[in-house]
Amino acid sequence: MVFLFYYVDYITEGKFIFTLFYVILTIFVTRYLNITNAIIISVLASISTAYIDMTILQEDVFSPYYYFNITTRLIVYFVVIYLTYSVEKRELSLEEKIKTRTNDLQEEIKQRELKEHLLIESEAKHKNLLVNQPVALLRLNLATNKVDFANQEFIRQSGYDAEEYDNLTDDDYINMIHPDDRERLFKYYKEWAVNHYKGNVNISYRIINRFGNILWLNTFLYVDKDKSGNPTFINQLCVDISDQKLNEENLIKSKERYESFIKNSNEGIYRFEFDEPIDISQTDDEIIKQFFYKGYLAECNENFAKTYGYKSADEIIGIQVSRLMGDNLSDFNYLTLQNFINNNYSAYNEITEEYDKNWRKIYINNNSAGVVKDGKLIRVWGIQQNITELRESQDKIRILSWAVEQSPDAIIIMDTFFNIQYSNSKFSEISGYDNSEVINKKPFIMLINESPKELREEIVNTLNKDMIWTGEYLNRTKSGNKYWEFAIIAPIKNEHNQTTNYVYIKRDISDRKRFEEELIESRLKAEDANKIKSEFIANMSHEIRTPMNGILGMIQLLEMTTLDEEQKDLIDTIKYSSDLLLRIINDILDFSKLEFGNVKLNKEPFNMKEFGKNIYSMFEIASKNKGLDLELIYNSDFNYTLLGDTYRLNQILINLIGNSIKFTNEGFIKIYILEKNKTKKKLSVEFRVVDSGIGIPNEKFELLFESFTQLENTYTKKYTGTGLGLAIVKKLTDLMNGNVSIKSEVGKGSEFSIKFDFDILD
Repeated sequence: MVFLFYYVDYITEGKFIFTLFYVILTIFVTRYLNITNAIIISVLASISTAYIDMTILQEDVFSPYYYFNITTRLIVYFVVIYLTYSVEKRELSLEEKIKTRTNDLQEEIKQRELKEHLLIESEAKHKNLLVNQPVALLRLNLATNKVDFANQEFIRQSGYDAEEYDNLTDDDYINMIHPDDRERLFKYYKEWAVNHYKGNVNISYRIINRFGNILWLNTFLYVDKDKSGNPTFINQLCVDISDQKLNEENLIKSKERYESFIKNSNEGIYRFEFDEPIDISQTDDEIIKQFFYKGYLAECNENFAKTYGYKSADEIIGIQVSRLMGDNLSDFNYLTLQNFINNNYSAYNEITEEYDKNWRKIYINNNSAGVVKDGKLIRVWGIQQNITELRESQDKIRILSWAVEQSPDAIIIMDTFFNIQYSNSKFSEISGYDNSEVINKKPFIMLINESPKELREEIVNTLNKDMIWTGEYLNRTKSGNKYWEFAIIAPIKNEHNQTTNYVYIKRDISDRKRFEEELIESRLKAEDANKIKSEFIANMSHEIRTPMNGILGMIQLLEMTTLDEEQKDLIDTIKYSSDLLLRIINDILDFSKLEFGNVKLNKEPFNMKEFGKNIYSMFEIASKNKGLDLELIYNSDFNYTLLGDTYRLNQILINLIGNSIKFTNEGFIKIYILEKNKTKKKLSVEFRVVDSGIGIPNEKFELLFESFTQLENTYTKKYTGTGLGLAIVKKLTDLMNGNVSIKSEVGKGSEFSIKFDFDILD
């Protein structure tokens, strides 16, 4: 710059100050006005300087130096202008940059201030939000093991603020947890801690807060960690779900009540769904067919399933509607579904005919409602009752009513005060009273002042004991005619076993009474005649036996004399005939005694085995003479003494064994003496006589034990006898409290069995 000024001063010949003035002026104009004005000033300054040089300094205008000087000045001015402009432009650029930077800094400061303000507001809002959050928040500093934050909801739930919560003892913490949840919760926390607080924890449990209230909390736990991954804070969020739990419990209870109602309902409950919703804008015929063939059972209870013969609901769910209603869309089913449609897709007490799984027809009383949405039938809910038994009962009642009306007996239904509520036509026929004349009046059970008081009391007392009274008494018709009736009066009970009515059944037995009187008179005459006959037979038997004893005595004396062969044969014939006649007389005498009850049992001690041997020995020779095998069989040693009437027992067995020998021509006769039941004081013994004789037809069994009876004339002709043997056996068996039975087959033999009970002496 010094060099420049020096050069300017040299060129201007010492006119530095003057030139400097113009330079400064040019700089000023360039800086503060504009470059055009500066150029004009520079030109004017050069002209002015040239003029001064020419006039004042007397410069030579024609001198090259003069023009060089002017040009040099002008160049200097232009350089100054350029430099000034450049400097100014640079300054302006710097100022612009400084201004822009300053504006940016101001804007940044403004934004920072705004962000700081927003951050402060946000922090305040978040703090307010956390403090007033409906979720309980708790932050535990693991380094200090202190709570550094707890919001209002936590204080509400626990009843403690952060400071109070820090001061709780371990027992206080434990007691805050509901006893039923402690073990589960502590185990859960322990596993989380052992796993280094890995992952987040979510668990529901109950607490007992400071005020003793029980709250259900759904707690969410997570940890904050430092850069090294070490846990620094445990954050706990607790949502009070007590209302939710209460709603869930109520919902569960409601569901349980609903399921209990469905399960224990006496009615069948069901829900029908369809393969696809049914468009109800279609014709009834199309809707009915879709309902019938595309509907299926989606839900039902056990009673519904049992109605159709299934054990459980699972067995029937999914079955088609058509299967329930009988596979065929019958006129009845079509009409039922059409009524359902016409009744705005509902049914009230609609009776339907359906079929169970065994194709048994059942009758259903149905109440149902369809769910219609957007013009389509979605599903059908229903409740039904199986009225099959009711229908059958109604049919039975109808039949019984008809039977009662057509009954040959008079039937009356009375209330508990013995007032007539119903009477059939037979009652009117017998008594002469119309039904309208006896309704709410007493029946003619007893004629007033004509029936014994004891009879009336007997009837009332019997009915009061819930017993059935039967009896006969004299009654009177409307016209006053007396008649005998047989009556049955019985209580009618309800399902609680309470008497609600009485049924009175009566029959006119006047004809029977007259017949009975005649029969009684005839029976008395017959008994008298029979008594006379029995007395005559007994007397005659005694009278005949006396000379018979004389005849037998004479035969024995004749046998002691000297007789030839022919005489011996004649004596044997007389002896056989006499023995046979004596046996007949003895049978008649025994039977007469049994008929009149003159036989008394005479019990005495005996041994069963010895008794059997004696019986065997009595028939041993007779059986050998006929070529029969006689066998005696025991199933016991009978090593004890019994008490019984051996004479009558012997008489029974003699008749049975004697008959077997008589009616057996070949084969065997077996005598069984069998011990059946034995106690300390009683022994049951069965005597069985089995033979291989001619046998007895089954249809003749009833005649065997009748007196003076033989089965067939052919038998009578071939086998002699009175027909009293088995009759005596039956009467003696009954007298000894035993029982007799028979098995037999014609041509194969017979088996007679008799059972008796004996006292044991030792």
